[in-house]
Formats: sequence, C-alpha cells, structure tokens
Amino acid sequence: MAQINESEIQTLIDKHIETQFQIENTLIEINKVNYKLEYSLDKTDKLNQKLNKLEYSYDQLKVSLVNLTNQIENLDQNIYLIDVSEILYDNSFYNIDPQQCRAEEDRKIFDDWKRRKQPVEQLKERVRQ
Repeated sequence: MAQINESEIQTLIDKHIETQFQIENTLIEINKVNYKLEYSLDKTDKLNQKLNKLEYSYDQLKVSLVNLTNQIENLDQNIYLIDVSEILYDNSFYNIDPQQCRAEEDRKIFDDWKRRKQPVEQLKERVRQ
C-alpha cells in the first residue's frame, strides 16, 4: 500500500473545503436568482391582471363609443326633424310681426311661437358646441 503523507491529506482536505465553499456560494447565487425569478413571476402576474382589466375597460369603452355614436346619430335625426318642423312652423308665420299683429289671438300665437323657438335655438347651439 502506498503511503499518503500528511501534506497530501491536508491538500485533499483543503480542496474539499474549497469545493464545499464554492458549492455553498453557488447555492446562494442560485437562491438569489430563484428569488428574482419568483419576484418577476409575481410582478408578471400582477401586470397580466392589470392588462386584463385594461382590455376589459377598452372593450367597455368601445361599446360605449358605439352607443354614443348611435345616440349622436339619433340626435342628428331629431335635430333634422326639429329643423324641418321649425321651417314648416316659420313658414306658417312668415308674414307675422308683433307690431303688425292687431288681433289678440295673433299675438298669443306669435308669443307662443317665440317661446317654442328659443329652446330649439339653445339646443342647436349646445349641439354645435
């Protein structure tokens, strides 16, 4: 049997200790990377949840936009009808002027027409804005 001297044994022990130290350092680094990965996965999950909420909100906004567009189209149709009825109403009183109205009935009709016309003008102005 070959004899192993004390210095060789010490060298083997030192190498073993150094290898064990390197393994422990490597495990520490692996744990750090693992923690960072878990943290990143958690952040990614939270970001995905936020993204899902944003996508849902975006879809709701699209639906709201379609509804608003339909309402605007309906409002445009109503304004057109108001304009047409106003033109017809204006034409029926085309020659009436408050100072020229002699009969009390004509004055009441003219005043009623003015009262109806004012909210229509205000509505048209608000829509234009």
